[in-house]
Amino acid sequence: MSENLPEFDRNDLEEFVQEYIELDRRVQRPKDIYSVLRGPRERKYQYTLRYFLDPRKSHGFGYTLLNCFFECLDFYEFNLPGQHIEIEDEVQIGDAGSDGRIDLVICGGSALADHPRWAVFLELKVGADEGDEQTTTYASADTWNFTWFESVS
Repeated sequence: MSENLPEFDRNDLEEFVQEYIELDRRVQRPKDIYSVLRGPRERKYQYTLRYFLDPRKSHGFGYTLLNCFFECLDFYEFNLPGQHIEIEDEVQIGDAGSDGRIDLVICGGSALADHPRWAVFLELKVGADEGDEQTTTYASADTWNFTWFESVS
């Protein structure tokens, strides 16, 4: 039976084990999910919020996370599942002469309406300072270049 076994050099095996152990030491394990995602840190949080707050995404939470998020803001909107919800990121101010983009806009209302009934604007500050009059400019904006319920052909 032993004549069918391949020959191996014990030193080769020990060298392989040492190289494997050394390789394992050099592998840097991620600290968290954000350390493996590419791009600026703020965008990572923005994409995460957009995904998990959108009840139509495949995360399986439905409206639960959006409801909980709104409760944290003391924003209570009746019957979210019965409304059309839109979530967009990097929404540009539509006012002439104004410049700026809000990080995330969540809005809702009747799908038959020309515009949303309510909106929540989020300006994320992850490792960044407030721009010159940034949120004041956003708060005083009259129009935003936001896509509300584009018709699907």
